[in-house]
Amino acid sequence: QQWRLAVEQGFEVASDARAWSAPVTSACPGSPDIFLGGTCDFAAKPTTARFQLPPHKRLQVRARVHFLDRWEGEQLVLRVDDRVVWSKAYE
Repeated sequence: QQWRLAVEQGFEVASDARAWSAPVTSACPGSPDIFLGGTCDFAAKPTTARFQLPPHKRLQVRARVHFLDRWEGEQLVLRVDDRVVWSKAYE
């Protein structure tokens, strides 16, 4: 069975960031990438988003993550139905 796209966010338009508790976007000079957050924007504080999805039995999540600045005791966590399904910490 084919996957069906339910949500896509590239942050090229301001409305992509509205689902997030801290809707701040940034870009690096000379790069076409626009991303959620930026230098010191989320330092030591969480940002969250909740998405309403159609009924499903399986879910595939794809993301590109830029780890900027220092990550001292901080981590990135993906929760699905309030369960941690993936996390990454950098020291």
